[in-house]
Amino acid sequence: MPTNSETSTVLIVENDALLRLTTAELLESWGHAVIAAGDAAEAFALIEAGIESGARPDFALLDIRLGPGPDGISLSCTLRERWNILSIFVSANLQGEDLAQAIRTGPLHILRKPFTESDLRRVMAFARETLTDIPFDFDQERLWRKPGGGDAAP
Repeated sequence: MPTNSETSTVLIVENDALLRLTTAELLESWGHAVIAAGDAAEAFALIEAGIESGARPDFALLDIRLGPGPDGISLSCTLRERWNILSIFVSANLQGEDLAQAIRTGPLHILRKPFTESDLRRVMAFARETLTDIPFDFDQERLWRKPGGGDAAP
């Protein structure tokens, strides 16, 4: 969890190197720590190295379409299952079944490309606020249950 309500450690997984770099620089200028990767394999290696040294991302900012290998939706599921890391999806063209599949994974948010600095700042504030309300060892099944039973998943 973030050490305070203002900053987080963010994993960015974006195959567009320029967008990855500019997003990382912007988040770092706001005081966030950033772990940036171009694909899922690189992200896994960076997370495991960070965990070994006592650091882990608070959440991930994931491009949906990462090119060869797992897409952002699959990556999000793995991050949640292995490390309880929640995700924010970023996509230029998310609709139909892709959108439904993304929503079913329970992202913190979906941010449409191109996004502005104020869009990113708003989503970051929302993510920090949400993470503050979720215990580190949250039971993800509990998040999907409606009060009184039943499944709340979309």
